[in-house]
Amino acid sequence: RMSVSVPGLDPKTLNVTIRDDAFEVRGRDGRNKSYSLAFEFREFVSPENSSWAMRWSEEAQPRPDGALLTLQKAMAHRWDRVAQNHSAVKFFMRKDWVQ
Repeated sequence: RMSVSVPGLDPKTLNVTIRDDAFEVRGRDGRNKSYSLAFEFREFVSPENSSWAMRWSEEAQPRPDGALLTLQKAMAHRWDRVAQNHSAVKFFMRKDWVQ
C-alpha cells in the first residue's frame, strides 16, 4: 500500500481518477491556477482496494488542502517504482519513507 499526497488544491475543483494502470488528479489552487498530475503505473493497482480522500492541512485549525490517495497493488509486494516512465515524473514527486 502506498499513499500519494497532492497538496494545495481547492477541494471544490478536485477530479480524481484511479484505474488499474494509471491515475490522474486535476484541480485548481487558491489563485485559480490549473494543475494536473497523471501517469501510468509501472505495475497494476487494484482500483477496488484503492481510494482517495480530502487532505487536511496541519495547522491548528485544519482546512481541506488537496487530495490524499491510497493505492494498493494488484499483486502485493514492495513498490520499487511508481510510474512506468519514472524519469517523466521524478521531478514532481518525492519519497517519504517515514509515512
